[in-house]
Amino acid sequence: MTNFIKTKLDAVKRMLRHINETPVATLDEDILDINSDAATALTCLEEATGEVQEEGIYTNSETMILPPNTDGQIKLPENCLSVTATNSDEYRNLGERGGLLYDLDNNTYKFDRSVNVIVRTCLEFEELPFAAKRYITMVATINLIINTQGDGARQPYTENQLRNARAALDTAVTTNSSPNMLEDCEIDMRRFRSRRTGSRT
Repeated sequence: MTNFIKTKLDAVKRMLRHINETPVATLDEDILDINSDAATALTCLEEATGEVQEEGIYTNSETMILPPNTDGQIKLPENCLSVTATNSDEYRNLGERGGLLYDLDNNTYKFDRSVNVIVRTCLEFEELPFAAKRYITMVATINLIINTQGDGARQPYTENQLRNARAALDTAVTTNSSPNMLEDCEIDMRRFRSRRTGSRT
C-alpha cells in the first residue's frame, strides 16, 4: 500500500507534501545539498526518531541479563538510550555513563555478577513498527512546519493527524507491552506530550 510509511524517504515525502513542496525521489547527499526543505525534513525526522524512542515504545525496550567483563564493568549496547534495573535487581539504582552500566548507589562501575536490566535502545527508523513511524513522522512534520513557516502555520488537520497517530501508537503500546514496560511507557509518553504542549504532569 502506497500510504504506508516504510522508510525515511516515505516519511520525508509525506512531510514535504504537508508544506506544499514537491517530494524528492531519493535522500542522496546531492539532492539534499540543493533542496533545503528536504534536508530540513530529514533532520526533523531524525530528531523526532530519537526523541520519541527516548520516552519509550514497546519495541525499543528489552529485558536483558548483562554480565560484567574481566574488569568488572558492564558494557551497554551502543544505541542505549537508558537503562533501569528489573526483576531480582529492581531495588538497585542504576544508570548509563560513557557506555557503561553505573551503580548510582555505590558510585562505581564495578559489578561482581550479572545484572537484570531493561535497556531502552534507539532503533533505526526502518526497524520501527508502522504505528511508531506514523507518529514520529507527524511529530517531525509539525517541527518542519514550524521551522520553515513559523508556529502560526500549524494547521488544525495536521494537529488532528498527530492526535490520531498518537492514539494508534498508544493502542499498539497497550496491546504489545508487558505490564512493567507498559507502565514505564505510559509515564514517559505523558511527559513527552506535556513537553510538546507546555503543560506539566
